[in-house]
Amino acid sequence: SQQVFISEFLALYGGKTLTPLRIQYKDYAEWQKNQQDSELLQKQEDYWLKVFSNDIPILDLPLDFPRPAAQSFAGNRLTFTIEQEEVERLKAVGKEQGATLFMILLAIINVLLMKLSGQEDIVVGTPGLGRDHPNLDKIIGIFITTVALRNKPLAEATFTEFLENLKENTLNSFDNQAYPFETLVDKVETRRDASRNPLFDVMFTLQHKGEDTVESQEAPVVRETESNIELSLLQYLPFHFQHQVSKFDITLSAGENTDRLGFTFEYCIKLFALETIQRFSSYFKLILSSIIENQGQKIA
Repeated sequence: SQQVFISEFLALYGGKTLTPLRIQYKDYAEWQKNQQDSELLQKQEDYWLKVFSNDIPILDLPLDFPRPAAQSFAGNRLTFTIEQEEVERLKAVGKEQGATLFMILLAIINVLLMKLSGQEDIVVGTPGLGRDHPNLDKIIGIFITTVALRNKPLAEATFTEFLENLKENTLNSFDNQAYPFETLVDKVETRRDASRNPLFDVMFTLQHKGEDTVESQEAPVVRETESNIELSLLQYLPFHFQHQVSKFDITLSAGENTDRLGFTFEYCIKLFALETIQRFSSYFKLILSSIIENQGQKIA
């Protein structure tokens, strides 16, 4: 939506006329409502009920402070970077294993959470791709879904074996992402805990280069003066602000920037101290480097 808005704003500023949309967001909302009782969604419901048929694991991370009775959204951020050489080697591992960068990073996060919690059944949330039809490309609105990815980083499995299982789970989960997350919660979350997010406490996102990003850019626009029409430049810049919100216990966001990978740990300050998140980030980088050297080693 952000990139659509910027593109259309620049086009209008330059005196262009926008092509009328074939459908509006209200049409998408109506279609989505009509899908609730469809055969497709029933099949997807069967898939998700099977995924969460057993007891849903509660992630037990080492906290610095007692968990509040009601979930706190007070947060902070820590950023770090993986440089070009390691990024290239990481992508080479993915190519060798037939896994996307998203899958490799998700596997590393699962290993990190397993090491921190001692648990071998982990649920991590991620945004789903909502714009799955060309007619939606130019519409501004909320299309993102939430997908709960459940994987089992067993200590005695090799990283390669775990990645192979994670690949299959990820592909199946995204094939069934149209099923509403809120409905899934109502179906499977029998215990309601006001101190936690339903189903998962950790979110992971990966933003590819050029995907809904806002960078400093100059775009040609037309300016009309008393005597003639001149070509000038309109510049737009991202506005950086202090982000003091954490939607989950931890959100790890990754973004491709040229040849580097930038990461942000968004964390709840009512649960974790900055020093702890700094340690978590160092553990993440250590696991990543270790996997690059030998993806055939056991997770233990």
